[in-house]
Amino acid sequence: EGVSGTGYLEALPDTRATHGDPLIKGENFSNEPGQLAVLSYEVDFPEAGRYFVWVRAFSTGTEDNGIHVGLNGDWPESGQRWQTTVKKKWHWECRQRTEQVHVGIPMQLYLDIPSAGVHTVSLSMREDGFEIDRFCLAMDEAFRPSE
Repeated sequence: EGVSGTGYLEALPDTRATHGDPLIKGENFSNEPGQLAVLSYEVDFPEAGRYFVWVRAFSTGTEDNGIHVGLNGDWPESGQRWQTTVKKKWHWECRQRTEQVHVGIPMQLYLDIPSAGVHTVSLSMREDGFEIDRFCLAMDEAFRPSE
């Protein structure tokens, strides 16, 4: 309910919904981007520059709220550990989890696009159970996607 369009993608098997469930690296969690459940999209960028990564996600538990974002087969630090803090509703977010701020720092998740033209943007699973129905790339730091 509340998904845009007719469906969404979920990283399965969703075996770690809460902090009390076992964390199995390489199966239901990967802090290394590009290792598990990778989706890739060809995106035609009108110009080079910094693009902030917004993701519309649904998190059902405390441990299914993160992914990684990469560019052209690389996984820059600025695209790692996308994080949401909102639970049980579809919500747009642009936050990066850090060691110091586990809930994520707003507007710290971005990709630096080297040139205008087609580039490959990839999403990879950080935590299983993560649900996504859209993502958006915006150059304007003040931009906020609407439902």
